Amino acid sequence: MAILKGNRLQGGYVQVRGPVQFIWTEMNDKNNSSVLRVYGTPNGTIAAGGADGLEMTQGAAKIEFYRGAGFPVTSDWGGAEDMGCRINVGNYAANGSAYGGMKGLRVYARQYSGGSIANIYGLECSVDDRGTADATTGHTFSNMYSALITSRVNGVCGTSWHALIVEDNSQGSFAATVPSNDSLILIRTGADARADGNILSAIHLKKSGTSITNLFSFSDNAGGEGFTAIADGTQGGNAQGYIKIYDEETAQTLYIPCYDAAPTAS
Repeated sequence: MAILKGNRLQGGYVQVRGPVQFIWTEMNDKNNSSVLRVYGTPNGTIAAGGADGLEMTQGAAKIEFYRGAGFPVTSDWGGAEDMGCRINVGNYAANGSAYGGMKGLRVYARQYSGGSIANIYGLECSVDDRGTADATTGHTFSNMYSALITSRVNGVCGTSWHALIVEDNSQGSFAATVPSNDSLILIRTGADARADGNILSAIHLKKSGTSITNLFSFSDNAGGEGFTAIADGTQGGNAQGYIKIYDEETAQTLYIPCYDAAPTAS
């Protein structure tokens, strides 16, 4: 690690015992608005037959936060989880509905011109349970989310609302030859089998308050979004398979037939 002293960089490290705060209450310069910056330039190379261990695996910024085995929570728990990192972004200014904006977090991983690489991941979020079952419940945990995305509109939405947007802006070419290798969303199971069998549902819908009117909606009905409209069509072809769905309220498995020919207009 390098420490900036005056206008010189010196090798060494900083170790602080206790909390540290960085406060800047006069952020009024667009190009110099960071309270804290962490900047790294990896300069180790790995050549064929050379030494390994030069991958920068510890992160330019790293947070480690562990509750030790000697400090269990066994009673009087308020319901709040230990939190490794928390980001709060707020706005009090009346900017006007057409001005200003907020982003709680931006992740930007870019390969620049001239570069080549094996993998590019914008974000990896992993939750790994390897606990020992509690003697009272027999569980290692009660609830797990790899990612929880929630949104709440208490004002008035003027243009659009989406809890999640998945967008592809690619302009390159793809080596994929089958649809399973080229998709906006991939839902897959891991290599290890569950001890108690299959996953019961790939996607499940649950209404708590507001109802969902449509399962899908399409802006284009000419096939560009997977849906093609025809006028008063009749079914042609034979059923070659089916898709299973489950009705939880009636405890029934239902089937959507798949035909080997598209319907034709009558």
